[in-house]
Amino acid sequence: MECRHCIKDFELMETPDGNRGAFALWEAVLLQAIEDFHRKGPNSEILMNGIKVRWRTNSTERRRNKRSAATWFGSSCEDVGSFLWICDLFGLDADLVRAKVKSNNFRLTR
Repeated sequence: MECRHCIKDFELMETPDGNRGAFALWEAVLLQAIEDFHRKGPNSEILMNGIKVRWRTNSTERRRNKRSAATWFGSSCEDVGSFLWICDLFGLDADLVRAKVKSNNFRLTR
């Protein structure tokens, strides 16, 4: 499948009726998996709708989240909510997303 979407910043798509809610939900799932895969420090902080959200995770939880994210990215499942399903929804090349996420120099900016 050819990538029809900007993988660099995962820019949100809009539906024909202008409803972005469902796309925003699945974008958040994908971005959370990327964050879980790459999170290194004990603290995380993101900006959500102008509000700074911070949480602490211990090393066991970080390792578990990374393993879960890695399993999710590597899955061949095509059910609703799966990595492949989300890539199809956004028109992303799943192999390209996997390669970029697994690269050591990947950076996610929200």
